[in-house]
Amino acid sequence: MPLVKFTSANLPLGHEEGLCEAVYLSLAERAGLQPPRWQLLPAPEASGARAWLAVERFDRVWRPEDVPGCIHLHSACGLLDADFRAPSLDYEDLIKASGQLCRGVNAAQLQFLRAVFNLFAVNQDDHSKNWAFLQSDGGDWQPAPFYDVTFSPGRFGEHSTAYAGFGKNPPLKAMQKLAAEAGFASWEQARQGIDRVLNALADFSATAKALGVSAETTRLIQQQLDQAYQQNIK
Repeated sequence: MPLVKFTSANLPLGHEEGLCEAVYLSLAERAGLQPPRWQLLPAPEASGARAWLAVERFDRVWRPEDVPGCIHLHSACGLLDADFRAPSLDYEDLIKASGQLCRGVNAAQLQFLRAVFNLFAVNQDDHSKNWAFLQSDGGDWQPAPFYDVTFSPGRFGEHSTAYAGFGKNPPLKAMQKLAAEAGFASWEQARQGIDRVLNALADFSATAKALGVSAETTRLIQQQLDQAYQQNIK
């Protein structure tokens, strides 16, 4: 069963909110960041929207061969006692917790690259409830899909989750510290993943056009993506 995100003209991007999130989910998938499955549903003409975004409920079991039910989910908010209402989480803590909880560097490195995506994609609403973990019946944990990822500038350009102590424009030493915490053998190895993220984000305008985002909104977001690239490329 999907979760359908309805839109409103009062939202920052109006009725294009769902379209823009669909673009970001597409780019995250290309970057290998494991977002949830999604689709765009035609919206009634009277709604004022072109389409609404439907996202898979990844905390439910719906496969025909399984018994329907819930998958245990725990947010970083609850797990790390990090208040989502105010900046209270650091990617260093999230990466460390991911490696320990999921028992390996793969989860930690995935979270690092998701942090990189948020940095360059200007997804600054990256608070502690937008990070979660799923537990299997056997007790094994894994990061939840990369959800609620979209263009979302924060107040004063600050991220809700800090980068080794920096709310915005983290210096090279901060990103290297996070990469080391994630278990990359070297900064050069981490850069390979970063380049994959940047290459995916380079397709923003083309993907936005393909999914029906207006030229005006595409230009608005692309300008800020370009600015984020200039401020943060190391």
